[in-house]
Amino acid sequence: MRTAIPKGFIFDGFPRTKAQAEALDALLNPSGNRSL
Repeated sequence: MRTAIPKGFIFDGFPRTKAQAEALDALLNPSGNRSL
């Protein structure tokens, strides 16, 4: 049996506010393109 290696991550309960979501989006997508 092979062990699964995660290729991503889950933020459980984050972001909680619009400001947190915008800051996270800016961190993960510095080019300024909108993400879902």
